[in-house]
Amino acid sequence: MKFPALLLAFFLVCSLGIAGYIHSRRKQEMQLSKQASFQDIKFRVTRDVLGEYQDQLIQSNTLLKKTKTEVDTLTKDLSVAKTFVEKKTSEVDACKGDQKRKTDEIAAAESEKKHIQSEFPSLCLHF
Repeated sequence: MKFPALLLAFFLVCSLGIAGYIHSRRKQEMQLSKQASFQDIKFRVTRDVLGEYQDQLIQSNTLLKKTKTEVDTLTKDLSVAKTFVEKKTSEVDACKGDQKRKTDEIAAAESEKKHIQSEFPSLCLHF
């Protein structure tokens, strides 16, 4: 009678041991499942953020190329405008020189006229 009781006790202890082992494995499986789910969500979020960064990078590069093109165009336009301004400045300087020369000629002619009028006052009355 001792043997069946010992055998029953042995099976009971083995059953409890197996049940404990199964319980710990299920708990470990649940933990690993949660961790895998978290890693999957983390991966998807990271992939989405990376995609957004790549889109922003493409947009920034496009804007940079457009801005460089505009800067090149404006630089060429500025060069043309500087050349035009230099040309017009030289024309204005030449015109001012001509104006000064004409003013000097007029002043000389007026001076000569006054000198002649002072020398010949009687002749000026007839004209």
